[in-house]
Amino acid sequence: MRPLRYRVYVKATPEEVWAGITEPGFTERYFHRTAITSSFAPGEPLRYVRDGADMVVGEVVESDPPRRLVTTWRVLYDADLAEEPASRVEWLITPEGAGLTRLDVVHSDLARSPGTWGSVKDGWGWVLDSLKSLLETGEGLPPAEEAPVPDDVAGDWHRTQAVEANNLGWSLVEASGPGVDEEPTLRAARRSCVATPVIAVLGADRARPTG
Repeated sequence: MRPLRYRVYVKATPEEVWAGITEPGFTERYFHRTAITSSFAPGEPLRYVRDGADMVVGEVVESDPPRRLVTTWRVLYDADLAEEPASRVEWLITPEGAGLTRLDVVHSDLARSPGTWGSVKDGWGWVLDSLKSLLETGEGLPPAEEAPVPDDVAGDWHRTQAVEANNLGWSLVEASGPGVDEEPTLRAARRSCVATPVIAVLGADRARPTG
């Protein structure tokens, strides 16, 4: 499963973007009303808290303010998703000129967490757009409308895995050069893509995809 990748350009300094990511007074205003809590030292815990309850927990893996933050990510807002292995979130902050910053978010290690994948893949775009709005205008976006639970989460997961396996197979065939037997290579790529059944009912905090 390829990582989920998102990018947004913010009219703010890297220091301001870092503050938006790491200060609870900011996250409460754009990240589904959750307050982030951490010392941000490597090995220390990280929590996103709403109404006194942990929504997401993790551990700080790397911290290099105001350039990079890497944490593990375990969803607690849904009991079924809480049973899945922790994934990994990386924030990359890059200055792009006077008063402009590029923010990249990479959510990875999701191959054994299909429910988490389904829950976050369409939500990160809205979160980052809301952070951009907050830093540029002083106001986050209005709350996103509650998205319906997809009718076929497992099917979506399987189809995504199948497309990735197919793309991997043909990339290997092309890299092998002319005369290679295509079918064994394609079969091996398909076997490498293990589709895990989705048993979770996804949470409601979702937004639109960014593509």
